[in-house]
Amino acid sequence: MPDFITIPQTLTRFRLANARVPVCLVADAARLEIGIDGLAPCDIVIEKEHIASIDPTAVMQDGLPRFDLDCGIVLPRLVDVHTHIDKGHIWQRAPNPDGSFLGARTTVMADREANWSYDDVAKRMDFALRCAFAHGNRCAAHAHRHISKADADLVATVGRNARGVEGPHRAASGCALSHRPGAQR
Repeated sequence: MPDFITIPQTLTRFRLANARVPVCLVADAARLEIGIDGLAPCDIVIEKEHIASIDPTAVMQDGLPRFDLDCGIVLPRLVDVHTHIDKGHIWQRAPNPDGSFLGARTTVMADREANWSYDDVAKRMDFALRCAFAHGNRCAAHAHRHISKADADLVATVGRNARGVEGPHRAASGCALSHRPGAQR
């Protein structure tokens, strides 16, 4: 299978055949054969830019144009409604001990005191933006009102650097760098 398929804009109804989908995202997953990885093979019928059906994989002779995904994984468009990119990518050094919000908040606060520097946060923010952009996220972020002047400078720098990846996008975050002189909480 080629890396990408091209579906003509004129098609309003077609079949994505031999796909795999995460069963946790399928309303009627009981009809699908769930694999050990939590993915299920299926065919997806698209009609007028919406999913009309997700069915077990079958050789269908329904006359629909068919695009074979060769067991490729199909995911919904990713929408990152809200994220603090200054707090990301610390799991290896500061995992959430119990999976709770309080555990995450406490861990991030301790990691901030122990590890956050201008360079550390800039590196993690840059990585987060590059990953988001590489995976199709094209949204612009906004700065929280409590961001300090020092943090705003960091945000602007990371945004300018990440812009070179491909296309324009802005970066921002509500981080407070405890180890950077002049940073405010």
